[in-house]
Amino acid sequence: MRQRTIMYLLSMMFLSALSLGCSGQSQRDKVTIRYYMWGTPTVISMHQKILAEFEKEYPNIHVQLETSTWPAYWDKLQIQVASRTEPDVYWMSGAYFVNFAQKDAFLNLTDFVKKDSIDFSKYYKHSEVFDFGGKLFGVPKDLTVGILYYNITLFDKAGVPYPKETWTWDDLLRAAKLLTKDFDGDGKIDQWGIGTLQGRIEEHLVPFICSNGGAILSEDRTHSLLDQPPAIQAIQFMVDLVHKYHVSPPAGQLLSVGGDEFATGQVAMTFNTSTFVPEYSKITAFQWDIAPIPKSPHTGKRITSFVDLTHVISKNTAHPEEAWELVRYMQGEKAQTSLAQMKTLIPSLKSVATTIYATSPPKHMAIIPEGASYARDLQFTATWMEWTQALFKEMEAAFYGKISAEQACRSASKAIDAILVREHAQNKGKK
Repeated sequence: MRQRTIMYLLSMMFLSALSLGCSGQSQRDKVTIRYYMWGTPTVISMHQKILAEFEKEYPNIHVQLETSTWPAYWDKLQIQVASRTEPDVYWMSGAYFVNFAQKDAFLNLTDFVKKDSIDFSKYYKHSEVFDFGGKLFGVPKDLTVGILYYNITLFDKAGVPYPKETWTWDDLLRAAKLLTKDFDGDGKIDQWGIGTLQGRIEEHLVPFICSNGGAILSEDRTHSLLDQPPAIQAIQFMVDLVHKYHVSPPAGQLLSVGGDEFATGQVAMTFNTSTFVPEYSKITAFQWDIAPIPKSPHTGKRITSFVDLTHVISKNTAHPEEAWELVRYMQGEKAQTSLAQMKTLIPSLKSVATTIYATSPPKHMAIIPEGASYARDLQFTATWMEWTQALFKEMEAAFYGKISAEQACRSASKAIDAILVREHAQNKGKK
């Protein structure tokens, strides 16, 4: 009896030790993946939920979420990459993709994608934020497109028909004139037809210039095309909306008042990106909807802007397999559906973007994913941040009325050319 008791106790001790050993082994096998992103509190909160779901499905992986604002994100990431302390997985924008690719910061994902047979034709994808030197470094995450927002309540009060798919710049101007109001007769505009135009590349320049048959850069991105007639004509039209027709406020006038000029009901229409849908969905003072970018009356074409974000993996990650599991999950249907429900970002997966994301409100939500079919990129280069700053400086002067539209285009073109010449010279030196 005593011998059996001793054997039983020894057996329990052995099993207990074995259990503790397995538990310890399990804890040691659990991998932590650092995930870095920027965004509003709403976007961050949604990603926290998505990552929590991922951890349930992959209990051996813990995701450490790190967040930042847009400007601080890149400053921090530059330092981390230089010191080889960057996160395992992080968001990448075309504005910086080439810079980091040239620094050999990314893990080559070509074999991972082939192994899992990922079909990129099912995603919205521009190669300039994914491929470099014939290698694949990014996986589609989400995108934004440029659209026209309009205040239904103000249109109804003025008896103006809503924007249509057939609208051109002429229709835009006609409606803007009817929607621009001086209610008290004091000579000051109280309600503007169109929101502030400052020559922002994504919301204004690409849609207007490209719809008019032009472009900011040549196709090979070696020189500017802003000094060409299509670009000058497009910029002239936008400047005229401010200084000739007086249907859009001078730059800075409404911004100094504070608050979003569309959300506060100060303008009847505004050009912006699709990311503002959730924010404007909080509006209760009036009804609103969206419409496609108007066509150029000179070409009959409509082109809007397209910006996509990717997930990349650090070349220095100690856990490439686990990092890939996270990236693959984030571009899968489940995570993409969660993004769709948030409506801040358009899911890259077309099947989700055209169904779940495209549901109302607003009524014409389907216009947004449709826009990806006639959109173009922002022509990213290694010096994109530099030459867009030079571009904005000249455009701002034109919209403030300090220089003519043509002068702004020609000055911007010269400044951009000088930057691109230097960029290509540096690229040749690296080869």
